[in-house]
Amino acid sequence: MIETKQATVYYSSKAGRRYFSLNAAIAAEARALITHKYPTEPFEPDTGHEFHWSSLDHADALYERLCRMIKRREKLGRNTGAER
Repeated sequence: MIETKQATVYYSSKAGRRYFSLNAAIAAEARALITHKYPTEPFEPDTGHEFHWSSLDHADALYERLCRMIKRREKLGRNTGAER
């Protein structure tokens, strides 16, 4: 039998998707923000160069820091009852 159930779903506005866990939504939001700031450049055969933000030297620190900032912002937004 198929039933209808309600579940909490988190929406990442930058990624444009819904996620079942807050951590997944935060990670997607961070990746989308970084990709917006550092767009991916396709491989160029004449120069042999391609770029993705994960190839940056500080990519891990940037990603983790942005996840912490988004998580802190979400926690503050939920506690104050502020509308988005």
